[in-house]
Amino acid sequence: MVRRLPGRRRINAIEPEAAHIQRLHEHIDRANRIALVDPIVETFRQSRLLAIRRLKETLHHFPANSARVAGFHTAWTHSGSRALITDACYLKFRRIGFLAAEELPMNTISQKLPLDAEEPQALVLGDSIVDWLVYDERTENAEKSLAWTSPLSRDDWYHSEGFNMHQCVAGAAAIHAMLWANNIPVSGSAFREHLRLSNTGSIFVLRKRANAGGNEEERTREYLPVKSPGQSWQKLGKLKEYAKVSIDRKETWRVEDSLLRKRKVKYAEFFDFSKEEQPTSVQAICLWDVNRGFFPVREDEIVKWKDQQRRLIGWYVGLGSMPPIIIRTSDPNRFGPFLRELAKQAVRPTVVLVCALTQLDDGNLRGSGTWSDVWALVYDYLKRKRYSYLFKSADDWGFHVVVPVYEDGVIWIGPGCWPIQNEDRKHESLRDDKRPLGRLFALPGAQPGLSEFEEHSRTIGVHTLLTHAILEQLVKKPKGTNFDLPIRLGLMRSSRLRSRGYCDPEELFKIEDRPNYHIGLPREVWKEECRDATDLLLLFKIKDAATKQRPGPYEVECKFASRESTGLRIFTTMEKKMEDEFVASPKNCICVAGDVKEIPDFKKMHWIPIEGNKCMLPLDSFARNQIETFKVRQRISMQFGNFAMADPDEAAPILDLAQRIRQHVLCNRYNSPNKASVFNFALFGSPGSGKSFLAREIARSIDPNGLIFSQDDEYNLSQFTDLSQLTDAFEAIASKSVGGKVPFVLWDEFDTVIDSQRGGWLARFLMPMQDAHFFEDRERRPIGTAVFVFIGGTFPTAMEFRNWACQTKKEGEKPPESVLLKARDFHSRLYTALDMPSILEEDTCPNDHSGRRCQIFSTEWDNSYTKLARAVLLREFFRKKPEVGNKVFLTRVHPDLCRFLLAIPLRHGARSLQRIVEACLVSKPSSVSMLHLPPPHFLAEHIETNNVRRGKRIGMTIEEMLAACRSRN
Repeated sequence: MVRRLPGRRRINAIEPEAAHIQRLHEHIDRANRIALVDPIVETFRQSRLLAIRRLKETLHHFPANSARVAGFHTAWTHSGSRALITDACYLKFRRIGFLAAEELPMNTISQKLPLDAEEPQALVLGDSIVDWLVYDERTENAEKSLAWTSPLSRDDWYHSEGFNMHQCVAGAAAIHAMLWANNIPVSGSAFREHLRLSNTGSIFVLRKRANAGGNEEERTREYLPVKSPGQSWQKLGKLKEYAKVSIDRKETWRVEDSLLRKRKVKYAEFFDFSKEEQPTSVQAICLWDVNRGFFPVREDEIVKWKDQQRRLIGWYVGLGSMPPIIIRTSDPNRFGPFLRELAKQAVRPTVVLVCALTQLDDGNLRGSGTWSDVWALVYDYLKRKRYSYLFKSADDWGFHVVVPVYEDGVIWIGPGCWPIQNEDRKHESLRDDKRPLGRLFALPGAQPGLSEFEEHSRTIGVHTLLTHAILEQLVKKPKGTNFDLPIRLGLMRSSRLRSRGYCDPEELFKIEDRPNYHIGLPREVWKEECRDATDLLLLFKIKDAATKQRPGPYEVECKFASRESTGLRIFTTMEKKMEDEFVASPKNCICVAGDVKEIPDFKKMHWIPIEGNKCMLPLDSFARNQIETFKVRQRISMQFGNFAMADPDEAAPILDLAQRIRQHVLCNRYNSPNKASVFNFALFGSPGSGKSFLAREIARSIDPNGLIFSQDDEYNLSQFTDLSQLTDAFEAIASKSVGGKVPFVLWDEFDTVIDSQRGGWLARFLMPMQDAHFFEDRERRPIGTAVFVFIGGTFPTAMEFRNWACQTKKEGEKPPESVLLKARDFHSRLYTALDMPSILEEDTCPNDHSGRRCQIFSTEWDNSYTKLARAVLLREFFRKKPEVGNKVFLTRVHPDLCRFLLAIPLRHGARSLQRIVEACLVSKPSSVSMLHLPPPHFLAEHIETNNVRRGKRIGMTIEEMLAACRSRN
């Protein structure tokens, strides 16, 4: 450490003495900060130093901007709880630097439970990790790279400023600390005196980023009870003073960079269970394994691992009571010998394995697709013969396996876990899938892999929160085997963490007995009373009266649907249901279309009643967003940004396309122009179906902050009259492909007519699409890495374009037009060509051998995703501009009007539907019904009456359509 000068000594005659002394002391402070990071050098065994400083903790400290409320100041204790300090105590603290315990409010006195209890209710054993959270507190324009450089340079001292470094526990240590902080007696291997935690974890650099949302209210991360810090959310609700209890924050901390440890570096030493004590008070056991030492499985330690598994079963059986066990591991085979011995017990104990999809089978199950695809993949993997110890019999499971699917949902496979009712469990539907299929819990509007496209996707501690929620229930209810609620709570807390980010350094929960260690997760996702705002969201009185669905993560209940093909598995034939009806039934479609009523004074209120209780619960923007959208999001298949997808078969290809574009961009954005490539795909659909909107949502999901894609790159080829205009467009695109920027170009109506030829522009794109080059005045010029989106204008579907483009010349015949236009070559350069979700239900016309298709008018259907897609669009149209000033005038849409708008055939697709809705709202009614429909001459412009079929009859009048819908009132 560098010592300060004992007295003032002026070195530079030009520099004022005070300024010189201040600069010298700052220089010494920087040197001391660098000296404090020696542990990290030893950890990473690097000869070069990561220059970051530590925060010097005090016994009780104040936030940077300490707010004074009614004679009190806000302070923090060692345990991280918030306290109100009087003015006198505040002045004393500023003078002497600490306060006695009796000078603090009663609710801020630290925990009395020991960190390692003698009679624990929970026992946590496994790999304990200490990660470094590095808060980058520098300005936005500061250099955002960490340099491993020599500490002897003044530049390093400069770069060391603005970093705030904390040690945060993870793995088994995090589970242990959270249980202890929630007053649950716990013991384990993490905090024992003879087992010191080593600083062998990873480094995560956190930076402040704007929260998701369009305005300040939507960007709020949390609502904290600043007026009564010692009281829980429910206690606050019982008070009569419903004051706003929010802290609005435009920015929160997000993980920006990560320096992960190598796999061969151990987190913990081998543990000998033969020496472990056997407490009789244990209610539940948690075994945490990340293959980093505690449970060794390396090739040179197989013998040691098998011996440990043998001793583990002996130690567990010696407990006598056989308490339930939760095992967080990468694969069930990691505890194969232990589970095989448990399966031989006369009475099997409750065992829950938490195995992430991305870790099963060494990550080979990782991938995207529909929930049915991933579900079948997991089920087939676990029913292999090598996992026979998971079976209880030929038609049931013996243990529970909880599989988190990214951060989008959880598949729970275990004894008696069925997603369908008894009447659907027939041989013709199940075939070889005799054991329970499991239960699926999903976030509203999520598909597997969608979380990777969220604005803030990288999170730490998601699986920890899920494991902690299940373990807490096992401690409180050791004999309980229904993990419905803890799974949904774990998903809810993880969703909040991803949506609202991490806490400030001052809010980290400090572990008192280990003053250098903290719990890095925000309190509102794990700490009792603080997490009530998250957990009680699942208990709100606000719910769909028809389906009893509540906000937040939900269980996907299914119903068997017959299919024409007899070879389809049960996973393909199951469809989501609501209140024993298919999710796209008329009842559910009408519910979605008419979902326009918001909570009274929703934007003004910060409180909401709790079911079965007269008290009120303080809300935050996360809770309000969940409440506003759960009716529609729990019915649709995927909410991709602001674009809603009804049919899961249509959602999966779009998600796969987005993942492929992201991979292309991240791998090629910094390539030189001569080595660049262009990613090409096409979208087809009726006018107004949202082709351009979906393309922009894909770009926004990959680049939410606008750092990758260039803006305003859209060209309508129907407006081009000369080839030079296309060359000018290529030149403009090439000028933007610099500095890592990737042009995301929309070529609207690319299949339009030029020179009296349909698709005449296609041949001009062959070279740019294949080689990322174009010719300008006989000079070959590079375009650079880019994404080309071709939006169809004359071909209504991708199949029609494919059939036209892929025609071949027949012998003795004149070559087709598409062959001359090189359409087949153009089609071969496309990664994919997708159709937009259709809102028109069509079929071939009866007794018409020409193949002509007509729209179907129907007010009854079993499960139509086309109708559900139209219902989602109607909801958007009704909610778009139903207000005058700040007052919303539309509060109800009558079911008969919803039924009419869902059933009618449309001349111009979505645009016709939008015009009809706008006409209904001209008079600004509070309750809109069929009485508000525009006159017949207006409807005739937008409703198809000739090319429409009802039953076997072709053609209907508008009056007949109105009568068919009114007859159901």
